[in-house]
Amino acid sequence: MITYSKDELIPAGELAKHLSKFLNSLKNHRHDKIAVVRNDRPEE
Repeated sequence: MITYSKDELIPAGELAKHLSKFLNSLKNHRHDKIAVVRNDRPEE
């Protein structure tokens, strides 16, 4: 099972607005993976 930290869970709307930011974070190895969340960010 894959687990994600809170900073790796990205809402779809935020991904659409800041796609290059997230691609750069993957390219520069700040994140190993990201998960796109369909609705809003999960509650804490």
